[in-house]
Amino acid sequence: KPPEEFYVLAGDPFELSNRVASPKYAAHVDRLKRALRDEILETRDTGFIPEGMFPRLAGERTIYDYAQSDTYPLARIVKLADQASDRDPVNLPTLIAALDDPHPVVRYWGATGCLILQDRAAAAKDKLRARLTDEWPDVRVAAAEAIAHLGETDAAVTALATVLKSGNVHESLAAQNALDALREAGLVPLARAQELVRGLDLGEPADRIPRHLLELQ
Repeated sequence: KPPEEFYVLAGDPFELSNRVASPKYAAHVDRLKRALRDEILETRDTGFIPEGMFPRLAGERTIYDYAQSDTYPLARIVKLADQASDRDPVNLPTLIAALDDPHPVVRYWGATGCLILQDRAAAAKDKLRARLTDEWPDVRVAAAEAIAHLGETDAAVTALATVLKSGNVHESLAAQNALDALREAGLVPLARAQELVRGLDLGEPADRIPRHLLELQ
C-alpha cells in the first residue's frame, strides 16, 4: 500500500482513487497531515512502540506514564516513522544512522524502514546484521526480516527462532508474523517455518500463526 492516502468521498464513496499526489488537493493533504501530527504529539501516542516493548519501557509505571515522560522522544520517532514508511531510498542514510541509536524504538523504526525498502537497503546490511543480537527482541525481529530480503535468510531465521522461544507473547507474535511473511515471500521454506513453530504453546492469539502454518501442505 502507499504510505499515504487521500480520498474525495464525493464521487468516490468506496475510496478507490487515491488523490494524495494530486496538486489540486495538496493544501488539504498538508492541513490534515499537520493536524494528525499535532494530535499524535499532544496525546503522546504510544502506537509507535511495539507492544513487546511495553513492560520493559514502562517498568513499574504504566505505558501511558512512560509516554508522557521526556524519555519517550516522540517527535523524533514520528519523523523517523514517516521517513521509514515513505519507501524512498533517499532516507536510507537516516535509517542506517537510526540503527545505532540508544533508544530501542528509534532502532526499531530504522530497521522497519530498511525492511520496507527491501533490496534497496543493501547499504544497511552490516548495521542490520549487528542488530540481529540487539538486546530488544522487537528490534531483532525487524532487522531479521529486513536482512532476509538482502540474502541472509539463515541469519534471519536464527534470530527469529530465539525470539519465538524466549520472547514475551507480543515479541513472539512479531517473530511469527515476520516468519510467515518471509515464507509468503518465498524466502523461508514452509517445512522450515513449520519446524520453528511446532511445539510453541503461547495461547490465544499468539497460537494462530503456528496453527495456520501447521495446517498448510
